[in-house]
Amino acid sequence: MGTPNFNQLSAIAVADPHEPQNAIKPNADGSINVNTGVSPAPPLGASTIATGIVSVATTAGGTLIAAARANRTDITIVNEGTTDVRLGASGVTTATGLLLAGIKGAALTLSTRAAVYGIVAASTQNVSFEENYGP
Repeated sequence: MGTPNFNQLSAIAVADPHEPQNAIKPNADGSINVNTGVSPAPPLGASTIATGIVSVATTAGGTLIAAARANRTDITIVNEGTTDVRLGASGVTTATGLLLAGIKGAALTLSTRAAVYGIVAASTQNVSFEENYGP
C-alpha cells in the first residue's frame, strides 16, 4: 500500500456525516487545519475556596450544608465523627441520601453546583466542607 497523497483529497469525513461543517479539508500545500468546535478545557482548580463546619441533625428534609453556588466546581464534605450522614438535595432522607460513612475523616467530593443537604438518623453529627469555586 502506497503513501496517500493528501494534495488530491477534497475532504476527510469525520464521525458525523450529517455535520459537513466538521469535515477536514486539506490546504493547497497539503497541510490540514482542524476545527473541532470544542472549546479548550478551563484551567484546573478554582480561584476561591470556602470552608465551614455544620451540625447535621434529624431535621425533616435535611440540614443545609452548603447553599447552591453557580460557579462551584466541587465540594468535599468530611465526617467529623462516627455517625453516618446521608447527603443529597433538599428533602433528603436516611433512606435516600448518599452515605457519608460514620468514620471520623471519611470524605466525599461532589461535583455539583446545587445546594447540599445532610441528615442523620439520630442525634447530630458535625461535618466540615470545602467548596471550590471561581469567577
